Amino acid sequence: MTTPVKPGTGDLVKDGKSMQMADEGKAMSDFNKQDGADFQAMESELSHGDGNAATKTLAKAVQSGKLSQSDAAAIGSQLQQTANAHGGGKIDDESRDALKNALGGADVLTPGKSRLEVAFDHLTGMNTDSIAGVSTK
Repeated sequence: MTTPVKPGTGDLVKDGKSMQMADEGKAMSDFNKQDGADFQAMESELSHGDGNAATKTLAKAVQSGKLSQSDAAAIGSQLQQTANAHGGGKIDDESRDALKNALGGADVLTPGKSRLEVAFDHLTGMNTDSIAGVSTK
């Protein structure tokens, strides 16, 4: 009998604590098994909102051969949202390019919010992704 797999929350810090999720959870579990030190480093970086460092750590794990590109892509697709959720801003071009190169050219990072946008959202309760139904992205 297999244990049912729960969907991930999209927050890699929360999901890393209970690794019973599909896709990102499997990738996080694989990352922890293959390279526990970098996994812990990425978790710590994300918990402090440092998406740039977390992205570079993920890229390094792929380049070292300790993490597959498919697992890194599953994790990478949630990095920006997780960094924003923990007070971080947009992942910079240098970090984005490092992961993109490690993934053979695939840019899996979503567009993020600057620290100012994140702070505005928290202070006002507004979501700056769209205003009056019009996307701001």
